[in-house]
Amino acid sequence: MHATDFWSSMPPSLFFAGDMKVSLKCYQDMLAEVQERVNNKVSGINYPERYRLIFAELPPWHSLKFFDNLAEMGWNFVFESFGYHAPKPPDLSKYSDPCEKLARLSRNFMFNVFPEAKADNIQNPIVETYLKIARGFKADGFFMHPLISCRAASCSLRTVQHWEQEKLDVPSLWVEGDIIDKRVFNPQEVLARAEAFEQTMDHYRRVRKSRGLDW
Repeated sequence: MHATDFWSSMPPSLFFAGDMKVSLKCYQDMLAEVQERVNNKVSGINYPERYRLIFAELPPWHSLKFFDNLAEMGWNFVFESFGYHAPKPPDLSKYSDPCEKLARLSRNFMFNVFPEAKADNIQNPIVETYLKIARGFKADGFFMHPLISCRAASCSLRTVQHWEQEKLDVPSLWVEGDIIDKRVFNPQEVLARAEAFEQTMDHYRRVRKSRGLDW
């Protein structure tokens, strides 16, 4: 599924005043459509895929067409934002207190990867999540988008950037911006930087190959 579609489909899951049946039908239809594309090996972008990237964390909502421009360059975002993908649900059947259920569900969201993080000698579960994603999707790079108006979505990005480079030799394009203030995000300038970043991704493909990694 194209990144523009992913970001455009988030509102039904976040605004609970709407009709839940309508929202659920939206996601059921979307799942069926994406599954059909997977079964028929149809790419998320309508152009030859040249690079696979991960986007972190929130996008420039005011400039979603920017992702179409990147798709034209062959950039396929295979994962967007750790914070909006639910982990495997834990078994909460033995807990009756709804507050405890909520607390345990929230804790599981942050720490479900802790055993793997410990094995990787990583202190931050968010970093381990992104390491798993980068390995699983064989990512060529990260698009890091720290935000002026949302520190919670930005505070871990430098740590993620460091460990992706350290553990997997997956580089990051660092683009400061904002989810609401379009004055701090210049799409044309960022596209020029993205074009230059392709040389960096090509270099680290060779580095990973020399290390014996399989992508």
